[in-house]
Amino acid sequence: MKNFHDEVGKVVKQAYRLPLTGFGESLEWLELIKKQILASMRKEFPRQPGVLRPDPQDIDVLVEAGFEISWGIQFNLIIYVPSLKWRDVLFRMYIPMPRGVPIHLDLGGDDPVFCKDKAQAGDQIIKFLSSDEVMMRLNSYIAASRRIK
Repeated sequence: MKNFHDEVGKVVKQAYRLPLTGFGESLEWLELIKKQILASMRKEFPRQPGVLRPDPQDIDVLVEAGFEISWGIQFNLIIYVPSLKWRDVLFRMYIPMPRGVPIHLDLGGDDPVFCKDKAQAGDQIIKFLSSDEVMMRLNSYIAASRRIK
C-alpha cells in the first residue's frame, strides 16, 4: 500500500499542476505527527495506573482535507472511535500551496496561531498536546473506546 504522502501528493499534483516540494513536505510532516499521536495513544498513552490502553481497532487518528482558504488548504487531525462513531477534530492545520509555509494552526482557541516554519508549528503542537485539557480529552476517548465492547 502506498503511503499517505504519495496518494495525496498525486491527487494534489494533478489538480493543481504545481510542484510538491514545500507543500508535500508539510503534508508529509502532518502525516508523521498523526502517526506519532496514534502510536502514543495505542502503546504509551496514558501511562497512568488503572487506565486501560486501547487496542489498535479501538481508536484511530485521521487526516482529513477540508477547504482551501487564504491561509492554505485545511487539514483536520481527527481522533476517531469506530465503536462509538465519534469523530473529534483535535486541531486544524492550514498548509499553503506551493510553499508549504507559513503554517496556520487552529488549536481550538479564538485566533489561529501563525507559524513561520515547521519548527515553530511543532513547538505549538507539542504545547497544545501537552495541555491538561487535551490530555483529558484523549484519556476520555481511550476510556470510552474500551468500555463499549
